[in-house]
Amino acid sequence: MTVQLKVPATSRLVLEAAMQLYTSPLQQQYMAAIDFSETSRIFYELQRSFPQIIDTICLRKQSIRELLKTQLTAISMPQVVILGAGLDPLSLYLLENYRENISRIIEVDNGYIEEKQHIYHHLIPVEAQIQFVKCDVTDTALLWSKLLEKGYQENIPTIIIFEGVIHYISNEAFIQTMQLFKTADHRNHVMLDYSVSEENLVPSFLPTFCPAKEL
Repeated sequence: MTVQLKVPATSRLVLEAAMQLYTSPLQQQYMAAIDFSETSRIFYELQRSFPQIIDTICLRKQSIRELLKTQLTAISMPQVVILGAGLDPLSLYLLENYRENISRIIEVDNGYIEEKQHIYHHLIPVEAQIQFVKCDVTDTALLWSKLLEKGYQENIPTIIIFEGVIHYISNEAFIQTMQLFKTADHRNHVMLDYSVSEENLVPSFLPTFCPAKEL
């Protein structure tokens, strides 16, 4: 692929930190299609100031993968909705490992989604299992309309991935977005990461948290 996609700093930092996870030839082809040159210095400075950044992001992504492994072997043909998908090639990982366990994947993001779609189509040109939605995940009316347009079905189980997003939106916006996927029989599953202030930690976790805080 001769033209590389230049990415915004935040997306670049996350991808660079998690580079070690993208090991398959397909995922490496995807990574090679992205131009990280303009933000290399930012990542270097961040890693120097916060050396735990790589472990933090990799553990977050590995946790999502482990949860997906568990759910995709327990649920019959769910659809996967990735909210705030960014540039992470999680859909490629899912197709490589769980293609037969998933009915469809819908990626949602408000930036660079068309460019990401272009790279995907170059790598897997006839792949109809992945759909792309350009939308702010907090614009719930538009989001719901676009999900239905892309084939989302309310009557089948859904895995909603909300990785690395909750830190950027209000509690109210988060609740409103999650309400879209509420069902009477609790068939849908949400996977997300979040942070908790020290005063809200359960006492049993303090022996783990306090030494980590000193790093």
